[in-house]
Amino acid sequence: MLADIRLSGERTGIDLAREAKARGVPVLFCTGMPPEECSSLAVGSLVKPYTDRQLMAALKAVDLLLQGEEPKKLPKGMTLYAPSAA
Repeated sequence: MLADIRLSGERTGIDLAREAKARGVPVLFCTGMPPEECSSLAVGSLVKPYTDRQLMAALKAVDLLLQGEEPKKLPKGMTLYAPSAA
């Protein structure tokens, strides 16, 4: 799941990430300022602004991580967290 921290409506991306984690759904935050608790809720974060190419590379890195492989290179602005955070 891709999630921003700020969403329209009453719920935040953090709320949705908590639910996704409880259901075993991996989360990649795409946000301007990843919160501290991001590492406990998501497999990674990609800081805005980013290009389409950076987003695609970030998704590929998450996919590799979830397959048990270590991505060779991360796109600029991306941080990966421990696989157990997913």
